[in-house]
Amino acid sequence: MKLRADADGIIKESFAAILPDAAVQRALAGHTFGSGRIVLVAVGKAAWQMARAAADTLGERIDCGIVITKYDHVMGTIPRVTCMEAGHPVPDANSFAATEEALRLTEHLTAEDTVLFLLSGGGSALFEKAADPRCRAHSSHRAAACLGRGHRGDEHDSQAHERGQGRQVRGALCPRTRPFHCAQ
Repeated sequence: MKLRADADGIIKESFAAILPDAAVQRALAGHTFGSGRIVLVAVGKAAWQMARAAADTLGERIDCGIVITKYDHVMGTIPRVTCMEAGHPVPDANSFAATEEALRLTEHLTAEDTVLFLLSGGGSALFEKAADPRCRAHSSHRAAACLGRGHRGDEHDSQAHERGQGRQVRGALCPRTRPFHCAQ
């Protein structure tokens, strides 16, 4: 019986070590930031857990932030952080609004400021900017129509369809921080 208990313990500890909040806490432990503001942007299905871990680790050093996650994935408030839920796997109006808010938070950065960008799975649907503002309200309807015409209906298919109406903005934050370093 001891072998089974040991194996169960190893498995339990292994899973605990790879949880998003544990990974963020390990990454931030002992890390020092400059004297400027820390702006938190967390995007994806695990965004809330990652942002919560960052807030627990950094506390009041976080000046402001945003969580953009899938519906029903916000598990409470985080001090100084706005939590927004949006469409996944098909972006919706909330996806575009949340992305605009994230981009607004990263305006007017100084060389002393840090953007802590936490990205997990699902970010490509949740972090979307309409190339044409007229597409925002209709984007999810177009994708739904596409799915209704016999396309595969998975996340890849809906994202491929969306490329005509929007563009992913994962790379939009680094140019905003130039000429400053953007760590990956």
